Amino acid sequence: MKLQQLVEEQGAAKFGTLLKVALDYARLLEDDFLQIDDNPETRTRTAQMRQVMFEEFCAVFSAAGLPIPALETDLLLALQPAADDVMVAEARSTAQLLRQRMLQATRRDPDLEVMADALVLMPWLLKDFGAPRFDLRSMTNIMLYRAGLDPIRPDYSKIRFGNATKESAPKRPLHILIVDNDQADIVRTARALMGWPNVKTHTMQQSSGSELVPDVLLAAAAREIIARSPDIVIMDQGLDRITGSDLIKLVIQKQRSDQHIIFVGNSGGDAEALLCAGALVNLNKGHNLEPLRLAITQF
Repeated sequence: MKLQQLVEEQGAAKFGTLLKVALDYARLLEDDFLQIDDNPETRTRTAQMRQVMFEEFCAVFSAAGLPIPALETDLLLALQPAADDVMVAEARSTAQLLRQRMLQATRRDPDLEVMADALVLMPWLLKDFGAPRFDLRSMTNIMLYRAGLDPIRPDYSKIRFGNATKESAPKRPLHILIVDNDQADIVRTARALMGWPNVKTHTMQQSSGSELVPDVLLAAAAREIIARSPDIVIMDQGLDRITGSDLIKLVIQKQRSDQHIIFVGNSGGDAEALLCAGALVNLNKGHNLEPLRLAITQF
């Protein structure tokens, strides 16, 4: 079941004021930039970003007093670090021994001894795989999943999630587009907008496109923005081989006569170039929402 459908089935009667927050998280999780693919260069990083957003999504369910969505199996497996054949064989051998211990433990004491053994073994596995320490729970959950046991879930009551439900709603529905080259920055910015009334947020991750010259990249990015026709664009400055300021200038020059796209700067550093190109005051990756409030008042 798709996440938006899962939220919509519960509806306002169950979510109350958190319905828009839950829908915004669901839309973000279904956005292209957070889909896990087979690219070894991006798979783990995308999975880590998706895990953060999925856990915040689950925290919204918890805050509404609703059953927590099931853990995504594809996400769980994508967090498994890559290894060569020798390491894989060693891991499988270790997992087999662990499962034998689990069978023994089931007859004596449910799960406690099993989890103790797993947690003792994990640091050595993580060291061999070269995986970061925060993958400890993910690696443990992979073993539990393969053994047919429920995964370990966090205490969702302690996880903070984006909640902009108290922001003033624009007079009409607005389409906001976040343009950035960095996944983490897109997530940070989108989180600050979760639940904003009468606002729908979409994303555009600007890839480096190393086979294309910057002018071609710039023109393609401008065409995409114009085609998507957002009301407001939240624009980063450093977009790998092109700049947000140049992109703003080109979109303003090429947009249709019936379009009036407003730009809000979103640089983590110096935003002067964005402001000179026509953007409003810097949003600073979602840390300063005043420029967005100002942009929304223009509609």
